[in-house]
Amino acid sequence: MIKDVFVNGTSVATGVGLGKSKLGSTDLPDAWPFQFCNKVNAGNLWNHSIPSKPFELSIRDTYGFVNQYLDDGGKAEDLFVLNEFLSV
Repeated sequence: MIKDVFVNGTSVATGVGLGKSKLGSTDLPDAWPFQFCNKVNAGNLWNHSIPSKPFELSIRDTYGFVNQYLDDGGKAEDLFVLNEFLSV
């Protein structure tokens, strides 16, 4: 089981991020991050996706999130990170 999932990227595939979502609710969006989390029975999802998010901002946001997650007592083995990059 994956405990926590962090998704970061544009809104093209992931929808607009809502921050932290507690999973298991029936009123969650149908975007792939929620479907993925339901398939792997994840406990929490952080979706930091926004429209037209620049590549560099995605990298910095991911780096900052992971550092904060670990500083707050999270374990690396409990976190699954997915980055979505738009290519044109």
